[in-house]
Amino acid sequence: MHDFDVIVIGGGSAGFSAAGRAIGQGVRVALVEAGELGGDCPNRACVPTKVLLQAAVLLKSARRAEEFGIFNESVSFDFSKLIERKDWVVNQLTGERLRRALDQRGISLFAGRAVFKSDSEIEVNGKTISAEKFIIATGSKPRIPPVQGLQEVGYITSNEAVSLKELPASIAIIGGGSVGVEFAQIFSSFGVKTILIEVGDRLLLNEDDEISELLKNYVSEEGVDVIIGAQVESVAVKDNRKMITLADSSGTRTVFADEIMIAAGRDPSVDGLILEAAGVELDAHGILVDDYLRTTAENIWACGDITGKLLYTHVATYQGDLAGYNAFEDRHDKEDLSIIPRVTFCDPEVAGVGLTEAQARQQGFNVVVGRMPNRYLGKSLIIGERRGLVKLIIDRTNQK
Repeated sequence: MHDFDVIVIGGGSAGFSAAGRAIGQGVRVALVEAGELGGDCPNRACVPTKVLLQAAVLLKSARRAEEFGIFNESVSFDFSKLIERKDWVVNQLTGERLRRALDQRGISLFAGRAVFKSDSEIEVNGKTISAEKFIIATGSKPRIPPVQGLQEVGYITSNEAVSLKELPASIAIIGGGSVGVEFAQIFSSFGVKTILIEVGDRLLLNEDDEISELLKNYVSEEGVDVIIGAQVESVAVKDNRKMITLADSSGTRTVFADEIMIAAGRDPSVDGLILEAAGVELDAHGILVDDYLRTTAENIWACGDITGKLLYTHVATYQGDLAGYNAFEDRHDKEDLSIIPRVTFCDPEVAGVGLTEAQARQQGFNVVVGRMPNRYLGKSLIIGERRGLVKLIIDRTNQK
């Protein structure tokens, strides 16, 4: 007799969703979490960054309030107060609130790191716990590129960026994806001299080319030094500042900053799990799963960032629910990630769903493109935000 019918490893968005779906089947469920309940989104990512972004937007609005006939000569900014507010918001959404939610639903919580002993047993804090089935939802962690000198010089990631005690005078952000762009605008809005470095040929590589180019222009106009197509070769300290050597098609050059932030993607968080003991295989992207989120071990499923697919909270929640459903009564609902909305919370925000123009053409669709610049919209004129573009990608054959 197993201790539980299913054990969910990981207490983030995917894990909570999986445990919630499983307990609804009338089975015995346990959840194991090594760190903070709620995972990255409420503790270190979505929620804290949005608090900082909201402050940045308010600060920008205050600085241009005279356009609306509002004059305030003494707009000031206290970063420590903002961090206090961020901590308060995070505390409202995590900690005891989540523990109560688990308790109310009858889900047993084990605080500690899970280590597989076999495909039916794990060890947590020296105690062996068994289950008929497992769902792995341990999430992801910031990817740190193998740059010469980086470890010696030091850096921060988004984890530390949301909890800084004080702002640096300047910062170089390595990575021009959603995280890099959002933090570039946050830091720049707060008066930090900001450099944004992207090895690819544009920002937000997963977005439409035209939208990416518009965003690059907007970010540059705000004072961010955007460097595209540059590989970070090495990092060193010179004159008490961090010196970053870049290589691009024209040769090498150096830039200087007081701090370096790494925003170069994420890796699966599998440290210490000993997946091989359970027969679970993974590659560089994450745990290998089939269309039903079952791993290479017949009684183990995986969901969320650990699968290395679309690293969004809403996708993690969906996958968790699906894994919790498919793990019981031999039900098999296929995962469907064909139409997933996405958003980067920059200013203006970039949102999309479905294929980009380039993707649609590559897949052989008879593409027609519709465009509507925001500057023609009444709402844009009212709020004084004329930047932006709505772009529709349509298949001429069926008008979809």
